[in-house]
This record gives sequence, structure tokens and C-alpha cells, in this order.
Amino acid sequence: MRFSLLAAGLTLAVVASTAQAQPLTNPSCTALGAANLVRNCSFEAPGVGSGKWQWTNDITSWTSSSGYFERWYGHDGFTSRDGSAHLELDVDTDANVGGVMNTTVWQVLNTQAGRTYNVFFSSAHRPKGGQAQAYSQMLALLDFNGGTGLGFTAFTTPQLFDSNANNLKWKDHGFSFTATGSQTTLGFRAAGTANEYGDHLDNIGVTAVPEPNAVLLVASGLLGLGVVARRRRA
Repeated sequence: MRFSLLAAGLTLAVVASTAQAQPLTNPSCTALGAANLVRNCSFEAPGVGSGKWQWTNDITSWTSSSGYFERWYGHDGFTSRDGSAHLELDVDTDANVGGVMNTTVWQVLNTQAGRTYNVFFSSAHRPKGGQAQAYSQMLALLDFNGGTGLGFTAFTTPQLFDSNANNLKWKDHGFSFTATGSQTTLGFRAAGTANEYGDHLDNIGVTAVPEPNAVLLVASGLLGLGVVARRRRA
């Protein structure tokens, strides 16, 4: 019975910890399953193409400001943070729609007004030659009406360039927001120099913070188990 009470205490600690800030090392967004509000969280659908990168106008559940996406899966020997694919947001359009540009991608999430949500994502910068030290950041944007205005900058990454490395490195980020309605749009934009050697995005997760009443209900149940255990020992 002592073991059972210890397990109950650990369970309570885990439940309580979910309402705290995001960890420094983000989990796999796909491993969250239905708990993740973001669909196609690592850009795997509708299936990767041949080669090591793909120019496409179709990434399931996502919209792009340019109408196009540059999806990578192993180009330059750079592996994705989660799964086998990710996006570069400093897009080289190959002259299709105007050359090199910083792109915004977004998705509408189903949310609950007054509910707080934790967000995490991973970003990286693509250094190459003289372009390596170019200005490089990424913005996380919100539209609380579920539209495409994305006028609220929820989070700005530090500069992503790593002067101590010639290769790409993923950096994890996290923040929280409180929804004001039944839909919230989450977007990401490259904020660096539009020079084709830019910013990469992967592994996006949005999870609801447990409501206080739910945590108290679980805690009450665990305390009840402790009372029953003490009575049995008596």
C-alpha cells in the first residue's frame, strides 16, 4: 500500500506540472497525438516527394502567404526536428512568384474562450558561405478571431545564427496564450534577411493547460485513495 500511495503522489505531481511553463527541450509534436491541436504538425502530409527538397503549393492543413511552400527532407544533410520533413520559410520561389521572399505560414486552431494554451516549436538557420551571418529570426503570430490578420506577435526568437557551427542546428522555443474565442490562428514568419539561406520551422505543438477545477478533482480523488488506504491499515 505504501507503493500505491507513492504512485498516487507522483501522479499528482505530473498533473500539476502540466500547467507550468514549456520545457527547454520540446517533445515530439506527433507523439502528442490528439492532445496536440496542430494538424500535420511536422509537415509530413500529403507525403514527401522524391529527392531531398520539394517546391509545392500543397501542405495539408497549412496556408502560405506566397501560396507556395519549400519543404525539406534531408537537403544539405540536415535532418528534421520531428519526422522526416520540415519547412524553410525564407523561400526560394525559383522565379515562380517573385524570387526569394520571407514567407508566413498559418493554421486555424479550435480553441475555447478563456482557456490557456501552451505552444512549442523548433527553428533553425541555414548558414552557407558569406550568407551565414545574415540577420535571422522567426516570429510566432496570432489572430484571436481565427482569421488571417495575424496582427499579434506572440513570440520572437533570438537570432538563430550560430557563429560556432557551419551546420544547421535546431533550437526549441515555447510560449503561452489565452484564447478569446472558438478559433485562433497560429502563424510563423521568417523575420531575417531574404537571401535564400534562411529560417527553418518544424515540430509545432499546441496543448491546453488543464483547468484548475480538473486538477483539483484529480487531487481530491487521490486524497480519497489515501484515506481509504489508512482505514484499511487500521
